[in-house]
Amino acid sequence: MVLQVYNVIAEIGFYLGLDRAEYMYRKFLEVKVEDYDEDFINLIGKYTESCLRLVAFKNEGTKLSIKQNLTEEEMADRFFGIPHMFELIMDKTNLNSRLSQKVLDWLLKIIRKLAGPEIFDPLIEQCI
Repeated sequence: MVLQVYNVIAEIGFYLGLDRAEYMYRKFLEVKVEDYDEDFINLIGKYTESCLRLVAFKNEGTKLSIKQNLTEEEMADRFFGIPHMFELIMDKTNLNSRLSQKVLDWLLKIIRKLAGPEIFDPLIEQCI
């Protein structure tokens, strides 16, 4: 049942609009990392993947374009789970190696799908 609810949440994120989608994502961050399981990590990944379509898209080439009039700094604040996923794969967290690998898999999938590395520069600086 929980998995079905997670799947619905991940799917509707895009339809909530940017402000509500961000609000919903901030609720995810209230869950303690120690309570994360594979299903919750999948929720963060799927939700992030879905909601990023609110702010960015791939144009006819492979370049990532921003939908709204956002600066790069504002865009860095609208990456949903990506900054948190970067934090989770660092040695500072209590995730086991299996869950860390799951987070890394989601990060790679999302970054490859967006294929616009220059847009990630402010985010990478923030995470490092």
